[in-house]
Amino acid sequence: MGLADQTTYQGEVAAVQNMCAAIPSDSSVVFVDSLTADQMAQVVRGMCGVPAADVIHPHRTTVREVMSRIRRAGRRPVLLGLTRAELSHYGGRPRRVIALHTTADEHALTTPPMHTANIDITVWLSRPSR
Repeated sequence: MGLADQTTYQGEVAAVQNMCAAIPSDSSVVFVDSLTADQMAQVVRGMCGVPAADVIHPHRTTVREVMSRIRRAGRRPVLLGLTRAELSHYGGRPRRVIALHTTADEHALTTPPMHTANIDITVWLSRPSR
């Protein structure tokens, strides 16, 4: 059987293009949760062409300090996270930039993947003004 006749990762390119369009080129992205950072940090750097960093164990004061340093460097902070609630503490208007339900190759460590797995990718974005 295998995956030769299966469509996987459908819609991901368009979803990433939509997210990149929402990130100004003079921005630096800060991820406020590790899951989104694990999925999207390299995508943001490579496809959107802007710096990106994960704030490990984000605390509101830490995230605000990082945003302040981004502004002092002459760039605009953009926050990305898994939920609207994660971003609501920092100002701006959080909006969902990726809401994708697709399929992926199953994760098999010792054999080739033989099945697909459903995956949901959700990313919220906020551009705090201060």
